[in-house]
Amino acid sequence: MQPGIKCIIFLIVFCFITEWALSKEQEKYPVGKIPAELLDNANSVVRLDETAVELLSPSKIVVKRTYAITILKESALQKSVLSIGYGKFNKISDIEAVVYNSAGERVKRIKNEDILDYSNIDNGTVYSDFRQKNIDPKYQLFPFTVEYVYTTTYNSAFFLPSWTVFNGYNTSVEKSVFTVEMPEAYALAINENKISQETNASGTPGKKTCRWSVSNFKARNPEPYSPQEDELFPWVYMAPTDFEMDGYSGNMQSWQNLGKFIYSLNKEVNNLPKERSQQIQALVKDCKNDYEKVRLIYEFAQQKNRYISVQVGIGGWQSIDAEKVDRLSYGDCKALSNYTKSLLEAAGIQATYALVGAGDQSFSIDPMFPKNSFNHMILCVPLRQDTIWLECTNSHLPCGYLGDFTDDRYVLLCEENGSHLAKTPRFGKENRINTSGVVQLDAFGNATAQFQRSYQGAWYGNYLGLKLMDETDRQSAILRLITIPSFKVTNYSIHEDKAQKPSLNLNLNLDLPHYATLMGDRIILKLNQSNVITQVPRFVRKREFEVEIKREQLENDTITYQLPEGYRVESLPPAIEITNDFGYYQCTAAMRDGNLVLIRQMELYKGTKSPERYNEFREFMEKMAAADNAKCVLVKI
Repeated sequence: MQPGIKCIIFLIVFCFITEWALSKEQEKYPVGKIPAELLDNANSVVRLDETAVELLSPSKIVVKRTYAITILKESALQKSVLSIGYGKFNKISDIEAVVYNSAGERVKRIKNEDILDYSNIDNGTVYSDFRQKNIDPKYQLFPFTVEYVYTTTYNSAFFLPSWTVFNGYNTSVEKSVFTVEMPEAYALAINENKISQETNASGTPGKKTCRWSVSNFKARNPEPYSPQEDELFPWVYMAPTDFEMDGYSGNMQSWQNLGKFIYSLNKEVNNLPKERSQQIQALVKDCKNDYEKVRLIYEFAQQKNRYISVQVGIGGWQSIDAEKVDRLSYGDCKALSNYTKSLLEAAGIQATYALVGAGDQSFSIDPMFPKNSFNHMILCVPLRQDTIWLECTNSHLPCGYLGDFTDDRYVLLCEENGSHLAKTPRFGKENRINTSGVVQLDAFGNATAQFQRSYQGAWYGNYLGLKLMDETDRQSAILRLITIPSFKVTNYSIHEDKAQKPSLNLNLNLDLPHYATLMGDRIILKLNQSNVITQVPRFVRKREFEVEIKREQLENDTITYQLPEGYRVESLPPAIEITNDFGYYQCTAAMRDGNLVLIRQMELYKGTKSPERYNEFREFMEKMAAADNAKCVLVKI
């Protein structure tokens, strides 16, 4: 072979090998390399979640993150979308987004112009400097992988990030790494759950590094009545000691220090106009006790103001002053709490700011670990005989009522000296629904009925919206509340009792065609149709998590049936009573004064039980559901 031909062949082979090697080098996250055990129960697999935090000073933190997730099924497609919030205190930069096919070959690079950037304003916010970057790969050839790389720079250590290996149910994690680098002299507070810091972590000279990692975390199926996820899976929370925020210095070494910082942001904003102070003093001058004063002042503030959020910079933590709220008649949770606090002080009643993790955030507050876990502010008013809690953003709640948005959780009382944690009241046996009714049954199985239902405790707050809706929405909501198969609402009314322990009362008049079934000379009547247990927790072969009933729940029902003329009761279901440490159920049907009366009581107890007892709990629910479907037989005389 001639030397020239050999050279050409060599170059061709060399180029082919080089191109093949380069293509292999570009392969990342091939689906075939996912460990088989990570595919069980998985709709998606996080291939890598690596977060590196560099704490440079109390006013500067740089967080670099690489996040790659393989989408196995269409049901997990939303997990391919990345949303990142930013604002005055943090900036996002150096965003890269790449899509790989199942073989790990790069098929798409997302351009900067395809990244949506929009204002992150919720329904109650008029203006905010919070923004959102949203990246959607818009790729649906399953399975595929999308990798995101980006940097977040914070200008305050107040906003230290946290880390968890859990990325949602039915999602496995191949590898997750969390590292924190900081000056050697900085004392960072760390709280760990189900994981320990790696002992061989080391940093650069003058720095110290902490590191945590988890590999091959298997996907879990959701289980009914499970505890909050942050009780189940590994996580790391961090809190700064010294921090700076928008020119203000603070310390989070104790709850007292954190509360003092929040107090300092809001201590000079109670400049209520003199005329308003005089008006308030005149309003309460004839009150017989302090509770009456608080109620009148709270209702005055409710009628005068409305909740509107304006979140700009430190305004997320610092209230606008009372004079401005008085003039404009609006404000966010801090502003309205401060305004109500100023009104109370004008009447000689002291109140304290209370920071609270509203909603599910309450479960992340550890009393032994001072940390910013708050998203809302309410007021605490300590009186001689009682402590009153005021939700100042709601114009309709009775004085002293907290719904399940803020009840039964730790709050931080913010004072100049002596800030500390306290706990809001929880709903116990007053958390109930009472139903009574009279059903007039005719000989054809049709009926008319009058039902009265009373919602108390947390249920009152959950159903208060019925009273506040417009007529069209209210009618639709009431129709959804009725579980009877066939009905027509002929009339209804709603009454609210705004006592310290309030209730919402719904009265219904119904036409009920085919309420019972005719069978020759007999009528088959299902006794409980107005409040029946329709869902039993699904079967779980191997329960992993504890069984948690988060709230007490009581239902009391008394239904009186007026029987059609010429019929008598032929058979009744036996009385049933079930008692265990999950709850209590009792149901009886008997003739009283010529009428058939059904009395039912159901109660679930707040508490946590071992996973092994799940089937026992499920059987309890099945027995109650079966009893709720009991029938009686009427026969012609």
